[in-house]
Amino acid sequence: MIELATTGDELFISGQSGLSIVAHRHYSRIDPEMDTLLVMGGPNARKTCGVPVFEWLRQMAPGVRRMGSVCTVALLLAEAGLLNRDMGITPARYILQLRLEAARKSLEQTDTGIEQIAGDCGFGSVEVLRRSFLRHLGTTPALYRDRFRHSGPGLVRTP
Repeated sequence: MIELATTGDELFISGQSGLSIVAHRHYSRIDPEMDTLLVMGGPNARKTCGVPVFEWLRQMAPGVRRMGSVCTVALLLAEAGLLNRDMGITPARYILQLRLEAARKSLEQTDTGIEQIAGDCGFGSVEVLRRSFLRHLGTTPALYRDRFRHSGPGLVRTP
């Protein structure tokens, strides 16, 4: 489930580009049990956010699996003390993590060929997938599948 929150008193959010959206709720009412926290904003984000938002971000950060920022909000995460070498990653590294996660799930849950998984997950070739697995997971895709593959009704068979 995706929820959109706002820092303002109103749920209606007007963007500089003319795009307007309606948030589900105020950020302080977001369920702390979330997988990914993606913080967005624009040039005026620093003016509209204050100490309570920074405190909320610091409080939420340890409980989320992934945290990211879009546009100038990286500056807000840095000001909140959440963008450092332990937590902050480059966009390229984040994309690699997403690709590895997608490949791992496919290897665990399907019988799709490794070449197809490499292409579907954006690695470009089996060799790039293999090198990424070795570097980041310490194993090859084939050995990973052998060890972590789910069997039974959860396995998705491909033609």
